[in-house]
Amino acid sequence: NKCKPVKIELDSFPDTLAEPYWTGEINGFARRHIWTVNFMTGHTYGRFFPNQEVLVRLVRDR
Repeated sequence: NKCKPVKIELDSFPDTLAEPYWTGEINGFARRHIWTVNFMTGHTYGRFFPNQEVLVRLVRDR
């Protein structure tokens, strides 16, 4: 069983965990939920509530 490569540049973001990260977008199909992304798999999920603890990745333009 071969693991697929991560979906984020680990040299730039070395401390990225294999956990969901908040995207800042509300799920339009289930408006009480937020969208998250797992940078290790590239999968997105729209099942988290805004009051749940979810990781945040802060970035800025250079």
